Amino acid sequence: MDTNSLILTLLHLKGWGPKKIYSYVSACSFNYDKCVSGLVAALNDEEKILFKQELINSKITLKKNYDLQIYACNILDKSFPKKLYLSTDKCVFLYYKGDINLLLRASISIIGTRKPNKEFIEKGIKVTSYYAKKGYVIVSGLALGCDSIAHKTCVEVGGKTIAVLPSSCDNIQPSSNKILAEQIVNSGGLLISEYSTGTTISKFNYPQRDRIQSLLSTTIIIIQASNESGTMIATKKNIKDGKLVYAIEGNDLNLVNRYVDVDSIDELEEVEKEIKKLD
Repeated sequence: MDTNSLILTLLHLKGWGPKKIYSYVSACSFNYDKCVSGLVAALNDEEKILFKQELINSKITLKKNYDLQIYACNILDKSFPKKLYLSTDKCVFLYYKGDINLLLRASISIIGTRKPNKEFIEKGIKVTSYYAKKGYVIVSGLALGCDSIAHKTCVEVGGKTIAVLPSSCDNIQPSSNKILAEQIVNSGGLLISEYSTGTTISKFNYPQRDRIQSLLSTTIIIIQASNESGTMIATKKNIKDGKLVYAIEGNDLNLVNRYVDVDSIDELEEVEKEIKKLD
């Protein structure tokens, strides 16, 4: 049993969600050997039986992903950033393709509507290009529209980008972004997901995906959105979680009071100063 099969198995046990797993692992000082030896006391008799059964399933699941060059990391790994599990909406396990070390770098989430107009497409390219060239990892959700603009621009200017998926790493949604997903990985970027190959995608996956995006970045920049769009649902949570939320000038959003003129280097630099204070 390795760390991935341990954490994945615990996730499959009733009542052992990310919060309980974090509490258990932290009580064991994030030490794998202590976590394994402590299972005798941590699990009741029924859970011990289920653990043995689920451990077999976890190993099979990990092998299926590995065969597709999809790997896994978890709360016990050095490459797993604390920002993913120190929040209330914890994440303790991820599947991935690409450079997992990008999770440890300073990042900015760039998001927005699936149907931006020409003006904001150009502005989205400018803002993404600026921060990607500055060395920030650009995080987005691989959706059509603004997400795709962020990822594509990052690849084109030689930056690094993380795509947080609402599906497994082998089931790219939308399917029209499969080539973009390949370009992200081939350019040294990263695809991450909480879902194993073969997992059915549901509406619940999208807010969960948004949660991971929020956990990874202290700062969110909205390319374009309306007050009624799904982007604002994520934005509301980001503001509640104390994230720094900006929108590109020209938007008129009830929840946002910070705007940036992407044609002004001074304003882009001011935003960067604010970002550095949080990072």
